[in-house]
Amino acid sequence: MKSEHGTNRMDDSQVAWACARLLAMARTAATRSAQLDARLHAFDAAAALAAGGAALAAAELDRIVTDVFALQDGADVMGSVANRLRGRDESVVVARDELRAEAVRAFAAGSADRSFVLFAAGMLTTGEGFPALADALTANVSLMSEWGDLSVRDLLSAFHASDPTRARRVSSTALIHPDAPLASLDSDMIQRLAEALRRADA
Repeated sequence: MKSEHGTNRMDDSQVAWACARLLAMARTAATRSAQLDARLHAFDAAAALAAGGAALAAAELDRIVTDVFALQDGADVMGSVANRLRGRDESVVVARDELRAEAVRAFAAGSADRSFVLFAAGMLTTGEGFPALADALTANVSLMSEWGDLSVRDLLSAFHASDPTRARRVSSTALIHPDAPLASLDSDMIQRLAEALRRADA
């Protein structure tokens, strides 16, 4: 069904998950904004006057530019998500299981956003989240290249009711060191990890 704004109308669980996504992105933006504040503090009026001027290393300037464009990209995505929420005139009421079902679907689809991946994992138990992660890993391995140094242990431990011991067991089954960054895994390792994830709670 089409809304008055021409977008597909979302049900309550989809709207709730869109709000959860916005929360995850807002937290990421807040962290980046705090980093920018710290790096640019020398140019604060009071700080510059007290210090008799301001200075900034070239490397710091590079990081500032990176953070600014990351914030811009994040704001664009947030705008796209928020646009789908326009025109709704009903309250959102969603049960926990419905919200988690949406999280499973989103998680299985994969994301290049490390903070979003960790956020979604925290909503899911290993029983529902591990198979969804296996689907995400095998569907688009290129996404992991954006996860930086996120290790197998850190991601698997992020799931609700998971822990480092369970992460070690899955890693051992997959013949992968638990501290290995996911971005460093080759195709064979990814396949082994996906199979271990699917069998972990069988």
